[in-house]
Amino acid sequence: MAAVDVVRESARAGRVVFFEESARDGAQAKTLMSAGFRVRLAREQGAVFGADGPRHVVFAAGFPSVCAQEFEATRQVALEAQGSVSPAAICRGTVQDVRLALSAVRGAVHARVMVIVAASEATARALVHSDARKALADGLDVVKEAVDLADGVAVDVCLVDAPRADHALIGEYAGAMTAQGAGTIVLADTVGDLLPGQTRTLFQQVTAGAGRMRYSSRTCTTTSAWAWPTRWPRWRAGSGWLPAPGWAWPSAAAWWPPSSCSFCSATTRSRPHRSWGPAASRGGPRRI
Repeated sequence: MAAVDVVRESARAGRVVFFEESARDGAQAKTLMSAGFRVRLAREQGAVFGADGPRHVVFAAGFPSVCAQEFEATRQVALEAQGSVSPAAICRGTVQDVRLALSAVRGAVHARVMVIVAASEATARALVHSDARKALADGLDVVKEAVDLADGVAVDVCLVDAPRADHALIGEYAGAMTAQGAGTIVLADTVGDLLPGQTRTLFQQVTAGAGRMRYSSRTCTTTSAWAWPTRWPRWRAGSGWLPAPGWAWPSAAAWWPPSSCSFCSATTRSRPHRSWGPAASRGGPRRI
């Protein structure tokens, strides 16, 4: 873990942390967003919080394992946007991917990597061809390895499709991952169906499985397919829970139009993301 994890400090202090995933989502479609534009986007988002940008914005710079160009783009963002945001490289739950992600951001101030771990039975079958418990157990092993290799880079974990998972089970493994040194645990909505009441239930059940609470926060989890009008009710519904010590449920900021998600298409093609964008003013949600 980083010597000073400013994102973790923000979570402990009850402040909002945004996980911005626009560039990462673009990488899943083979680098639709140029490195230069990513740098500009990261800097402008961090500027919203002034000198405290790295404490409030984790910018997912890219998915280095996609291709050589994506690795270089991620590296450029990490080096050129450092100081404005906390730059992060996203990786699958394998040691090889973790090593590549670490090399993409190493040397940048407040650098992070996020390890993707399948949490539900559906995503576990689709992504790693196992059941959810084995996927989580394997993810825990990778997190241990990542923390050992990190050398000052913070290690976060994204539990994919958390709402459809066994909440007690992911609470158990999220607690174990935090104990091993994970900086934050992100509960990813993934399929875009999580509503405010469901958010509250998710947080309650996961935190019950994770053990005693020591801090409180008002943060939430979502995907970039949710626009701002729905973000704040979900933020309120998720307020008041932050497991010990230093977990966060950050939110991906909606500064960029919704993008496709390879995880979703791999697990459910009949339930597309929803967005409450311009169509909201015309009387309801629109499907994208």
